[in-house]
Amino acid sequence: MYNLCHFVDQAINDQLTSSRLRNQVLYLETNSTRYELARFVDESPGSSYKQIYRLAVVRDPHLKDNSFFAGIQKLPLPEEHLETIVCRDLEW
Repeated sequence: MYNLCHFVDQAINDQLTSSRLRNQVLYLETNSTRYELARFVDESPGSSYKQIYRLAVVRDPHLKDNSFFAGIQKLPLPEEHLETIVCRDLEW
């Protein structure tokens, strides 16, 4: 569904991945692993509220189905549901 062209954007357009990540989380899956790509706002002093991204491996992805996500109050997933944080503080 996605290709490289969907990830090299930075324009404000609701169809572009970087724009959609303002209020959505992207999950990428293989047969055995689920990755979460999520956007955060860096609120540390001097950061000017820079947008940063986190790529993480989801813990027990086979247990996290539609009913699990229906019960989650807010995405991205809290760190206790993540196995590994691959990269933190990524820039687009």
